[in-house]
Amino acid sequence: MKILALLGSTRENGNSEYLTKRMLEGTDHTMVSLADKHINSIVDERHSEEGFSPVEDDYEELLELLLRHDVLVFSTPLYWYGMSGPMKNFFDRWSQYLRDEQLNLKEELAEKSLCDRYGRKQCEN
Repeated sequence: MKILALLGSTRENGNSEYLTKRMLEGTDHTMVSLADKHINSIVDERHSEEGFSPVEDDYEELLELLLRHDVLVFSTPLYWYGMSGPMKNFFDRWSQYLRDEQLNLKEELAEKSLCDRYGRKQCEN
């Protein structure tokens, strides 16, 4: 079982990172800080005739990494009752790739297990 943890905090060694590391202690995992990656905001072109335009950033690298793992852990601080900016940009970009017929992202994501930073739901689908 391959575990990928995506950190949404912009604070290095902050609470989210600490709790995620504690949760994953003793496991073989990959941890990526979204603050270390360049992810552009989405330009919503879902309803245009041409569809989405290619974007030059680190998102596809992250998407490939995500698809190679079985369990996904999303860890983010809450700001004003919502996720951090880097995590929100990451999820917003899914809109672009959910429409990519060659990728089948919906089906791929349905096969993943998801966990929160406290390990609730026991990392089940």
